[in-house]
Amino acid sequence: MNIATKATLAFFLVIFCGAALPSRFETTVALADEVSAKPATDDTDSLLEMTDQTFKAKVLKSKVPVVVDFSAPWCGPCRLMAPVLKDLSKEFGGKVKFVTVDVDRCTHTALRYKVDHLPTFLIFQGGKKKLLSIGVTKSEDLKREIEDSLH
Repeated sequence: MNIATKATLAFFLVIFCGAALPSRFETTVALADEVSAKPATDDTDSLLEMTDQTFKAKVLKSKVPVVVDFSAPWCGPCRLMAPVLKDLSKEFGGKVKFVTVDVDRCTHTALRYKVDHLPTFLIFQGGKKKLLSIGVTKSEDLKREIEDSLH
């Protein structure tokens, strides 16, 4: 995690957590480092991760609609949504592709699509984006939003 990311995280923790910053900040950073250090156990354990270089080919030029999860390993709400996205990717099968973009590693892509809240979910169809949802969302609601955007 780079210094700018840690500073941004510290800012949001000060805003939302007040005086409890040091212990929560250290715990959050330690948990994020621990989680990001664990390798995926199999191909179904994680969504396909995009980079700034692969985004255009894998998302914008995709023949099927693509749900993009803009998230970060240190983001608690993002980590809550990861299993929901995995379940939805299995449920939609090959009709919809699900990918994730780490905003710390893919800053160009995150800035291009004006992602300023995490997690942010966008769907791309024919190279055009539609906003699905921002923040923690119930599985049923996200599923309905995906289905609605496909029609």
